[in-house]
Amino acid sequence: MANVEAFSFEEPDAPLVPPWPVLGAGLELVLVGWLWSLALGEAGLYARLLLTLIGLIAVGAALALQLPSGCTSSEDRFRSAGMLALACLGCAVAGVSLPESWGSISLLLQAFVGVAIAGAGLLVLATWMQSIYVSLFVVLHFGGILTAVVQVPPPPSQNATPQVQSEAAQTGQPPWLATQAMTRFYLPYLQLTHLNNGYHFYSPEPGPVTVLWFRVEYADGSSRWRRLPDHDEAPNGLITRRWGALATQTGQTIPAPPPGSDLWNQFVADRQRAGERDGIPPGEMPLPQQYREPSVPSRMLLASLARYVARNTPHPTDRAQAVKGVKAYRIDCHNANVEAFCKGLDPRDPTLYAAFFQGEFGPDGTIKPSSYSASFNANGEMINLSREERATLTEHVPLPPYLHDMVGPRKDGLLYWLIPIVRVPVAPGSEETRVINYVRIHAGDKGESSNP
Repeated sequence: MANVEAFSFEEPDAPLVPPWPVLGAGLELVLVGWLWSLALGEAGLYARLLLTLIGLIAVGAALALQLPSGCTSSEDRFRSAGMLALACLGCAVAGVSLPESWGSISLLLQAFVGVAIAGAGLLVLATWMQSIYVSLFVVLHFGGILTAVVQVPPPPSQNATPQVQSEAAQTGQPPWLATQAMTRFYLPYLQLTHLNNGYHFYSPEPGPVTVLWFRVEYADGSSRWRRLPDHDEAPNGLITRRWGALATQTGQTIPAPPPGSDLWNQFVADRQRAGERDGIPPGEMPLPQQYREPSVPSRMLLASLARYVARNTPHPTDRAQAVKGVKAYRIDCHNANVEAFCKGLDPRDPTLYAAFFQGEFGPDGTIKPSSYSASFNANGEMINLSREERATLTEHVPLPPYLHDMVGPRKDGLLYWLIPIVRVPVAPGSEETRVINYVRIHAGDKGESSNP
């Protein structure tokens, strides 16, 4: 039988397509997109973005062609390092050319720049130095995780009674070294990689979980409650986790005015008048803990979520009924301690929910003048008026939620304050109790004592 020559399937030593022309074409497209943005601004935005995207794809394709076969010899490694450096330049230029509204993509490109620089430095090192390089990164990485774990303040001491609608004060401070390492070195990296999550969440004493309640009001006077996250409506656990993360982000607050200051006394007086007006008593915790004003990013997120709820919560029976408004409440769901559970406290007891009024929003996500408004004189200067004085004006100018602290208009006295949910005796001296849910009373419901 004749001998048959076997075919060889060895991989080629060089890429089938030269990577450098592909890289050059990609960099040229990215550069054209950047010059376009400088010369024409927002004109032809989508065409410019498409041009930049094609350029970045070409840069990535060039790296995919070069790197698999470009790390065998010293010359190949230096060539690959140079290509990574040029790819880093392309990502940097593309990030600068993007509009401000594309900040997330720009941040991702900045991360690519850092990865490309690190990869280029790794390629030009000798083998033994690469081992040290990688080992150092591993040590720094897990050092960051350890810092995120130990910089959490120590848990509070165990109490004989449950903490209802309040948070116990911390009994200690985190280690000084961990705090310094976090704030001065690790925080940007841990935030980028989302490794600064609460590692103390499950033990020994988990903190409160944040959820959002929205009361959607329709043109016919009816209403409907929505929760975010909603375990009954979420199609899977991933969606629930993402909604939970968004709800948690709304819990970022700014410091309240110092107790005793004129501004704080004004806040307390406004809250007392508004509470008497709406029949909402103060909560059980100290007053400074009852006021939680969200930060500017949290207000923007709340406005976006209110707009989402308004658009995606149709009337239960008549879809033609338009949404009139959305009242938002941020809820801290507390976990009672072990002693309270042993005494039979239901972990879903309504009094374990601390609700903070976040405002009433219109269908477009703009906070209504009933919660926060400003009036302007003929010269365009803002004037602060009382509720009665504002009622006499024919025109109100609602402000977006992210402008509140910039111009300082008067606000509803209950805005950002705790709306209590309490348990009271059915009759004086009786051991039987009932729940009074002032959140529902404040929202406009009648007679309901359970949580939405």
